[in-house]
Amino acid sequence: MKKNAGFTLVEIIVSFALTMIIVLFLFQIILTLKQVYTNNLVKSNLILTQSNISQMINNDLRTSYLGNVTSAVKDISNSNCYNITFQFGSRSICYTNYNKTITYNDYEFQLDDNSQVKDWSVEYDAPNSLLKINIPITYPDIDGDFGIKIAY
Repeated sequence: MKKNAGFTLVEIIVSFALTMIIVLFLFQIILTLKQVYTNNLVKSNLILTQSNISQMINNDLRTSYLGNVTSAVKDISNSNCYNITFQFGSRSICYTNYNKTITYNDYEFQLDDNSQVKDWSVEYDAPNSLLKINIPITYPDIDGDFGIKIAY
């Protein structure tokens, strides 16, 4: 009998199938890691934006040169803006949906394109001197609210 030194067709097909299964698992792992990385990047950007806006508003609320809040009303000329009036000045806070920006005074903060802001409000309760700012910011693939919530 003659000895064959090569592989049989069945052995080649089985090894090819096993290799393809391993490659598919590796691609799935790579895609999952990419999605986790993207979600973490978006989440950190949303948290950073939330922190910056909150810090600016809180700095204005705590500084003495502006005085106390006297009113907070929706801007008549722009329905996506609120004007917060202090004793010695005023600030405006706006949200623009088409370019996903939040503007506070002269500063503009860009949100991620897929971010959503719905039912945001600024309220002032004059008898109790309570200012409430609520800007809920969500992202479709990430659980949680990355919005601005300030009560002063």
